[in-house]
Amino acid sequence: MVILTELLSFVTNVSVINSVTELKSPSLIKLVTRVFLTDIFLITKSLTKSDVNGSSRLLLPRKLVLDHILVYLDNVEVAAVYEEEGLEVTVLDVDTDTHHILAFKLWSSSKSYVLAKNWSSDFVRRRGLSENREIGIRWDRRPGSRSLEFTLFD
Repeated sequence: MVILTELLSFVTNVSVINSVTELKSPSLIKLVTRVFLTDIFLITKSLTKSDVNGSSRLLLPRKLVLDHILVYLDNVEVAAVYEEEGLEVTVLDVDTDTHHILAFKLWSSSKSYVLAKNWSSDFVRRRGLSENREIGIRWDRRPGSRSLEFTLFD
């Protein structure tokens, strides 16, 4: 909230009083928040029917995974992604401050990267996710971290 408050203080129509943001235009906060979060969460996606229909996996955009996740993994971790079990990762739901264990792997049949294992129970059902909802994912780039962060934009 502090970062968002600082960001919003630079936008006209916004005034910051004692760290409380008052907006003169309610749609402005949604727009600024979306731009701000999209910049932070470099992997964004509109959920598809297959992401939320009980298949227990989230299909991730291949190019974005190559550019924003795999580059931060060491050789052992990358090798695990290509194994059947995948790489066990912690996923922090930043909206609810909860941690979940999922498998990050490459589906060899489609050459697609997925988050699997507990996706349906820990995210789809728990968060009530549905088709066309916008999400963001990013890799925690701290050394030694093996975790992703998840957010729901809308």
